Amino acid sequence: MQEFPEHIDLMLNRLFDGTLSEADRAILARLASEDADLKASIVAIERLSTTIPPLPRSGVETTSIPEVDAVRLDRAWRIVAERAGINIDTALTPATRPKATIHVLLPRLGLVAAVVLMGVMVWMWLGGSGQAQWQEVVTARGQMATVSLPDGSSVRLNAASTLRYRIGPDAPVREVSLEGEALFDVVPGASPFEVVSSETRVRVLGTRFAVRSRDGTTRVAVQEGRVSVGEESSATILTRLEAIQVALGSEPVRLNPQYAEAADDWAEGLLSYQQTPFLDVVRDIEVRFDMTIRVDGQWADEATLSGSFPGQDAEQVLTAICSTFGCTVSPAPGATGFVISR
Repeated sequence: MQEFPEHIDLMLNRLFDGTLSEADRAILARLASEDADLKASIVAIERLSTTIPPLPRSGVETTSIPEVDAVRLDRAWRIVAERAGINIDTALTPATRPKATIHVLLPRLGLVAAVVLMGVMVWMWLGGSGQAQWQEVVTARGQMATVSLPDGSSVRLNAASTLRYRIGPDAPVREVSLEGEALFDVVPGASPFEVVSSETRVRVLGTRFAVRSRDGTTRVAVQEGRVSVGEESSATILTRLEAIQVALGSEPVRLNPQYAEAADDWAEGLLSYQQTPFLDVVRDIEVRFDMTIRVDGQWADEATLSGSFPGQDAEQVLTAICSTFGCTVSPAPGATGFVISR
């Protein structure tokens, strides 16, 4: 099998948006001469880049999960150690401290599909008029994206999530909609910034907060600043390290500060849970690492997990979790994934 550079996805993304250097273009040409699939993908990207108008003042950087460099991984371990009351500098010698490695969890050309999908969606929203009003970014299982919004705000999009946002600079409200999970870093502006989910609406002027909208429930946690959750007539105000859960047909529920503190850990390479049902943890790991996990044996509904784990390797995370629940982890026969049994 031909060896490809680790940054092949980034090269293909830059080919699409016209920022690929001549040196990298030569590398792509050489690799494509030896791989028919890659050559076909390059032809498709070049064709799309000439038919879809450029996206105005915004950018999307897509990465595999968990793509964590040495500094970020060290910070993740320090967060875990601090919460456990451990001095990481004395407890871990250089020989035992985890080392950063990159695990590419998407197929080799996974970003090509993401770029093409995003391009087609933009073209559909344009309707051929060239007057873009909305853009949609979709991440697959096992994939993250960093989105630079036209107003200077940024969004870190977690796996299996969809973000739509308004492009027009004169809109009275800076509005985005979210299905999935994202971390928002909103710059102050003349108009309010709103995040809309199927369950609620979050309104801010400039702050840093996390939103998770899955399975009919939205959770909002504030890291900095102040946000309003819900319709203006009955909104709940959240400040730093406050969080709330909103579900259709139910009253909003305040969440503990520990949840708020850990709500953005996934963006730093951590997997953090607060009294989370075990089977929900398993489903979350499946999405994050794009794999299938089979759970055998009897599991009580009240089995929950609280804790943080550097999310660098799925098997290590599952093994650490099973040390709490008394289960074992083994590779799934003939498939990509694992079996948990007890």
